[in-house]
Amino acid sequence: MFPRFAAALALVAITALPQVAAAQEPTAEPKTPALAASVAASNIQFADDQAAGQIARELRGNRDWTTPVLVSLHAATVATQMLDVHSTMRAVKAGGVEGNPVMGGLVNNRAAFIGVKAGISAGVIFVTQKVARDNKIAAIVASAAINSAFVMVARHNYRVAQGLR
Repeated sequence: MFPRFAAALALVAITALPQVAAAQEPTAEPKTPALAASVAASNIQFADDQAAGQIARELRGNRDWTTPVLVSLHAATVATQMLDVHSTMRAVKAGGVEGNPVMGGLVNNRAAFIGVKAGISAGVIFVTQKVARDNKIAAIVASAAINSAFVMVARHNYRVAQGLR
């Protein structure tokens, strides 16, 4: 089972790398006309504060909130969920019992359990992207905290599995 987990983790890492690299590459020209106008006008002193305010409003609406850190945390979210699935399956196989009553019935159905974990990953990624639109730091902290919690759960599962052998 571990080789499958390692292959899945490698697949997630490989698919996330182009996004991280693309997010770090500087673009030669602005992506939107509003951004192009603001770059061209950045050396001009505005006589009218309304014009500056309009450009600032346009920039706020057109920002790309995906950062390399957030992309990495999204990949880590998928990895920690896979780690949780692997560790839970190993603990249950060794004779352990799922402590979460909501997930208890799903552990016996491997496909349903993996599907729910994939849904949890997608949900965490979706919510942190929504939060990042207003506050990138909060999204990064929340994603890191959620990932840390699932790593601790997986660590506990592996210890339970080791103790039951």
